[in-house]
Order: sequence, then structure tokens, then C-alpha cells
Amino acid sequence: MRSIITIAAVLFLSGCQQSQQSQESITGKSTILTNYEDAQKQKLIKSEITSAEHSERFKAKYNELFGGQKLEFAKYDDKVLKELWLASYMMASYTLGQEYVQQMESIFNNLKRRGIEGECFEGPCVDDLFSIYLRSSDFSKARQLAQQYPAIRTGYVPDINEDASVLHKPYRLYKISPDGKSLNLISTHIDEKKQIIALMNPECHFAQQAMDAISATPDLKDYFEKHALIVYPVYSSIAGIAKTAEWNKKNPKLEYFVYLNKNGLREDWKQYDLKALTDFYFLKNNRIVYRIPGWGPSKKEFIAEMRNAINKLNSGI
Repeated sequence: MRSIITIAAVLFLSGCQQSQQSQESITGKSTILTNYEDAQKQKLIKSEITSAEHSERFKAKYNELFGGQKLEFAKYDDKVLKELWLASYMMASYTLGQEYVQQMESIFNNLKRRGIEGECFEGPCVDDLFSIYLRSSDFSKARQLAQQYPAIRTGYVPDINEDASVLHKPYRLYKISPDGKSLNLISTHIDEKKQIIALMNPECHFAQQAMDAISATPDLKDYFEKHALIVYPVYSSIAGIAKTAEWNKKNPKLEYFVYLNKNGLREDWKQYDLKALTDFYFLKNNRIVYRIPGWGPSKKEFIAEMRNAINKLNSGI
């Protein structure tokens, strides 16, 4: 009997040691992932890599650190669980992969059971989850979460209207209602007259400068009104949709349309880097022939570069 008790004690201690070693290993890996993310972000800022390369490298690093490891969230202590929350949040942010969103949901449920979902790293965990739901365009879950947690930083979630007849049409985007309270799926018309695809976030200072410059320059304004499609890819905050509705009412010929990462819309716009904003693509027969990445460095140079691109487009480059 004594020997059985001894064996059981040894097995118990061995299990505790393995669990502790596993948790320490995870904490170290989360730190490595965070440092890696910082280094890659600097490369992205310096335009040394594209946003697509950033996401793929980040995913590969995560798989290198955590791939094949069974993560049992209920067994980890609070500190390790929040480290895993950070790793999952970073992965969901950069890749929008559903596996990472589901992982966040599992961790959140464990944090909630322990009563510690109030604070993660830069704020409440619920704000992180809400922002991921918005970025992955899961507005129904975002709305449910906002109802459960009224203190969420922004409870604004637009209604989504999707006519079944439009779901399989090409070049789909969402049209903002005049009051900004709903987004309606439409199929945009792309033909030889559509020569510019502008990817812009109206909340971004560079996008605002670009639109101000275009609006104040008669020849550019006229060309954009006739030949441009302005796309607002929503990957983070949706707070700008209401303000964008106001812009659209005042500038109906320079209307923003919203891209959401759902319903297979990515396939319609696969030739564009929808995470690199502000960007201007110049088309000939729906083929990209020229690109202006970003704003600047000054209004004068931006206008000159725009005119140069339009001249090249019309001279048959």
C-alpha cells in the first residue's frame, strides 16, 4: 500500500513539474512572438515588406513556436493565460484567421470563469475581442458582446443588409446608408471607364490630405469623379463609417464604398493589397498598370504624381 502511495505521489509531482515547465515554455514563446512582431512592424513601416508578407511571416513564426502543441487553457495559471491571449490577439489581428478568433473565444471564456476578463494588457479583454469581431466582420457577435458589456469603448455596430441576388455577383462592396446606420451589399460596375481604384481609410490623416488635395484641384477632382472607385477597407475601427456617410452626402461623386472581409469579397479584389492604405491603383482594361503607394511627401508633389500617372494612363503605357 505504501509503495502505491509513493508511486502516486511521484506521478503527481512529475505531472506538476511538467505542467510548470509547459507554462514557463509558453511564457517564453509569447515573449519571442511579441519581440518578433515588433521587428516585423518596423520593416512594414519602412516598406521593406508588404502587409501580406508581414501576415505570412507572423503566421509562420507562430506555427514555429506553437505548432503541434496542445493548448489546454483551463490548466494554465492566470499569467500564462493572459500571455496566450496576447499571442492569439496578435495572430487574429494580423491574419484574421478564424482559428485564432476561436482561440481567443476559448481563452476569454476561461478568463471570464475566473472573473479576470476585466484587464488584459492595454485595456479590457472584452475590448480586444470586440475589435477582432469588427475586423473579421462578424457584426452579430460584436453586437451581442456590446449588449453584454455596455462599457465597451464603442457600441456602434452597423446593420448589414445582403440581398441574396447580389451574393454571387462580381466586384461587391457595401454602400453606406445616408444615416450611416447600415451597410448594403452591392455589385459595383467595373469597365474601361473605371481607371482608378483608391484604397483609403477616411479616418487616416494621409487619406484626408489626399482627398482634400484632389477635391481642391479641379482637373483631378473631375477625373476622379468620372473614373475612380474609392474603397474603404474596414479592418479595425468602424467608428469612421458614420462620418463617411456625411462625406458621401456632401460629395456624391466621390463616394466611399466599404470593403468587409466576408462573403468571399476578397476574391473580387484579390489583385489589391487591401491592408496597405492609402494606395492608388491605375487600371487599363481592368489590369493594374501603375500604382501610387501613399501620400506625399507634400501636397504639390502628390498632385504632380497624380497628374503624371493619369497622363501615363492616357498615353498608353
